[in-house]
Amino acid sequence: MVPMLVLGFTTERYIAVCHPFVKQKYCTVTRAKIVIGCMSATSVVLGLVQVYIWAFDDVLGCVFRPSAIGFHTVWTWITEMLLFLVIPVACLVINGLVIREIKRIQVQSAAHGHGANPASTTTLLCVSFYFIFTLLPATIVYAIQTSIPQGDPYLKLDKWASDPTWKAYFLYLTIRKVVEEICLSNYASYFIIYYVTGVYFRRAFTDLFMWANFSIRRKSFNRATTSDYIPTCNGKALCSETFVLNEMDDQ
Repeated sequence: MVPMLVLGFTTERYIAVCHPFVKQKYCTVTRAKIVIGCMSATSVVLGLVQVYIWAFDDVLGCVFRPSAIGFHTVWTWITEMLLFLVIPVACLVINGLVIREIKRIQVQSAAHGHGANPASTTTLLCVSFYFIFTLLPATIVYAIQTSIPQGDPYLKLDKWASDPTWKAYFLYLTIRKVVEEICLSNYASYFIIYYVTGVYFRRAFTDLFMWANFSIRRKSFNRATTSDYIPTCNGKALCSETFVLNEMDDQ
């Protein structure tokens, strides 16, 4: 569902930047809820197909249903390429259109004496390329799993290490695990990308923590000075507040 959500957010950004006059019509909370609901239903339907593909064996556990192996191969390639190749490329194209529009706006702003903001362009490019380059390798190694044969499951365990079929299969699993772990960074690195390339995001994040630190210090100063100073001012809150502000100004 993540690729579909990214496509939805990217499309919303495209409408807001490239077609601002229809933004109020299409970029609404109600439409967003409807789109997310449709995406959720689509994800559930795609997942339910796995009920037909898989079967349970008393010895081996979950295995591919023999009658569905051909269907599973076709279904996997279609869905994986659609969700993890077509959608990321579509996001890349849409972001390219957004970047072109931003460039045009920057040129117009520069002509009128306003400053340009190339950081937003850099952020869009980094997010788009990182999104596609982390999803596509994982999609490929997952889609080819049916092409990698497993060894004889009834073979003794001490023979598996010397069996060429099992050795090839374990090598595939190792490569797949490494690729998947690297691609999982897609869900954790967006913050780093936005912080490094986004000037406004970095400034807002810094201001947020500066304000939080200021609030904590103010509360600590308020508790400390109020307890020491109020008795000498006959409990007047005005004297205590003035003392706190003066002390903070001296910092």
